[in-house]
Amino acid sequence: MNRGELRSIIKATLALKGIETGYYQNSEIDNHIQDAYDYTIANSLCHIKFSPNINWLSYENYYDFKSLGIQDYIGTVGIFNNNDNLWLRDNVPARLFDGLRIDWELWIGNPQFWSPHSLRHIAIAPRFNVAVGTLRCLYYAEAPALNSDSDGFVIAPDQQDLLEWRALGTLLEEAEESQKALTYMNDFEDKFVLFQDRCRAFARSDAIKRVGESIPR
Repeated sequence: MNRGELRSIIKATLALKGIETGYYQNSEIDNHIQDAYDYTIANSLCHIKFSPNINWLSYENYYDFKSLGIQDYIGTVGIFNNNDNLWLRDNVPARLFDGLRIDWELWIGNPQFWSPHSLRHIAIAPRFNVAVGTLRCLYYAEAPALNSDSDGFVIAPDQQDLLEWRALGTLLEEAEESQKALTYMNDFEDKFVLFQDRCRAFARSDAIKRVGESIPR
């Protein structure tokens, strides 16, 4: 399904719910579809991508991947070191890095560990004194912008009715049809919880295995 097809479904449903044809312009419906898409992607973390090569930094333990050029970055799934063709380990939380080495922020060497440190920053240890080589970040990405009716969705086909239900819910709410809107929002929330669980299980157990073969050697 693409944006144009979804808009047609939504317009037909709105007509069945008593919303006159022309009450909403196509651009307004498209905005609600994008909003539903953004929300579903960001809160399910279902969109996982590889970054291009990113240079390692000198004298740096804390990486902000958004400022390093990943504009659609939400969060990190894994970090691959192109220098040695190995994944950094993620089994030690940043608050326990002291257990690796008490002066871990001064630890010089080839990076081996990463952990979320704050909303924007990833802690990495050891660090380079003078950085060499590159990394690739496997990350949760924001929803792509829908720029044309032919644009599809990076959501599994069996889950795309989530976009229909959320967009319909918000459109009906704007039209002051609160009870009709509630039906769609409830359907969305019930299915979305299951979709979140599915995405989290996939990201942790399968994502790195699936994309491992695509890492350039």
